[in-house]
Amino acid sequence: MRYRTKNDINYFKFLELSKNIIDDSDSRHVLEEAYLIFVPKSITAFARALETDGKLKSRFILDIDFEKTGGAGRFIDADTFQIDGETLLLFKTLLKPKRRYLFWRYDIEKHLSLREAQSVLAVWEKFIAEIKASYDYIYNPPIRVQIGGDMNTQGTYERKAFAEMYGGYMEMTYLLTNGHALDEEKIWSWSLHRFLFRGEYALRKRDVENIK
Repeated sequence: MRYRTKNDINYFKFLELSKNIIDDSDSRHVLEEAYLIFVPKSITAFARALETDGKLKSRFILDIDFEKTGGAGRFIDADTFQIDGETLLLFKTLLKPKRRYLFWRYDIEKHLSLREAQSVLAVWEKFIAEIKASYDYIYNPPIRVQIGGDMNTQGTYERKAFAEMYGGYMEMTYLLTNGHALDEEKIWSWSLHRFLFRGEYALRKRDVENIK
């Protein structure tokens, strides 16, 4: 296959190549992996394509308007997939395939190019950075040290493990539903900013009330 720009390079094959190349890989190993995964007609042209953006060819529509589509639940999914390294699921959450023929659409895993993936990630990372800056208390809560207390208690470890397992979104949902699991879907259907604003309020209220 001929490769001219990043538009011709499949993003998920690129990830596979990246995972198979370690820091101390020699050039021979890199070439072998590239041939095995991409089967290029010219390895020189392929290497050049990796460095050439080219005009963006969009096969997918990026949808980060969480106020209108999917609400807070879809945003929570996207952010969680990114944190967990579930790249394919992240793109499936953010992208809508364009229709090429009447009954045929582009497939994210097969047709997402390195060029388009990098463009999408740049927009998404800017968006998520702005969200986290706007709701700093959620994403960077203050660390409260109990004077004279032991920071290495069993309770400290358990609270840390609990927070790492379930994350802040689940805690906000719990507070907003007063622990009623049947109301979770209703909360997640809220607009993103409504969920984050009310969730941040609930977290701060809980923390303030627990200060001694």
